[in-house]
Amino acid sequence: MKIALVIPMNGSKTEKSFYDYGFYRKFLFSKKYISYLLAIPTLVSLTKGHHEIRIFDENIEKIDYSWKADIAGITVRTMFATRAYTISETYRKHGVKTVLGGIHPSMSPEEALQYCDTVVIGEAEEVWQRLLQDAENDSLQRVYNADRLANLASFPIANRSLLSKHSYLSDIIHHCFRNIVICPILSKHPRVVRSIVNFAPSMPLMASESEVGLSNK
Repeated sequence: MKIALVIPMNGSKTEKSFYDYGFYRKFLFSKKYISYLLAIPTLVSLTKGHHEIRIFDENIEKIDYSWKADIAGITVRTMFATRAYTISETYRKHGVKTVLGGIHPSMSPEEALQYCDTVVIGEAEEVWQRLLQDAENDSLQRVYNADRLANLASFPIANRSLLSKHSYLSDIIHHCFRNIVICPILSKHPRVVRSIVNFAPSMPLMASESEVGLSNK
């Protein structure tokens, strides 16, 4: 299958998101965007080699809807859920099955299901292979529910090879270490710190120290 994996735009041309680091990337870092969402390279690592994958991050490029995908996986956070729904509906108008995952669909699956073919609730590691197999067999289910946190040691490290090597300021890890009271993720899952040792080999810095002015030379 041909699989499109999509990161929707944070904010818009007229209304900027909290995550829009436009000033800094323009005047300080010469990078297009601060970082990416790890969900997408995680899905790449979980996808078997006979599939063809393209990543579209709207924060650095336009989505190429003319690329004939069979299925599109879209990661969704609350701050850009409306944009994610628009992308999903556009793909569906092109005859492409769409899957919405991430914290927002996990917390509001009934809402998300109005705009897509399938919702993944929870972490994709436990369900992605089954979802793709069902899609190939034309038996895609409406909901795939991962009812437990994934044992990260049992799955391959995130595959960043399809990401742009020159468009992000920084690399990221699997989970945030901040303890923000209003964070929806903490309301969904109790705070759990999991080892990131297995992720270290896959985490080359996107920008060198000299590029961001941190070199002591």
